Amino acid sequence: MGLALYKNRKILTGTNGGAKEIIYNYNIGGKLLEDYVSKRGIINRYNELSKAGYLYSPKDIASQNNEYSIQTYSEMGEKLGKSISKLLHKYSIEIVIFGGQISKSLKLFKNSFLKEMSNIKVIEAIDIDNSALIGAMF
Repeated sequence: MGLALYKNRKILTGTNGGAKEIIYNYNIGGKLLEDYVSKRGIINRYNELSKAGYLYSPKDIASQNNEYSIQTYSEMGEKLGKSISKLLHKYSIEIVIFGGQISKSLKLFKNSFLKEMSNIKVIEAIDIDNSALIGAMF
């Protein structure tokens, strides 16, 4: 789970020159954000809800298109949105560009994610591998 912050066409960095903010370890109800939005987190939550056995990938879970898969992705979007919306407002960030692997499943959690994104525009990257570069152009 990565995040790059750009403001006024500059990358915001931390004191060590790395990322300004590290989000995978945000605490949400005693768990890390990574525990909810990672492959492992999605698989664990779905299996916890469904009690139907073990599915091996988020893609398998998405293809189920049942109440448990819908709830899993909805919860993921909500937790991700709540976690980063405060951060985005802190730095007055106005646009989120989804790239990388997470963007492949954006349609599954977009509605719950958007509910947490007040006054922030969300764009799905066309080229998921270069989304950070595209973000720098805004």
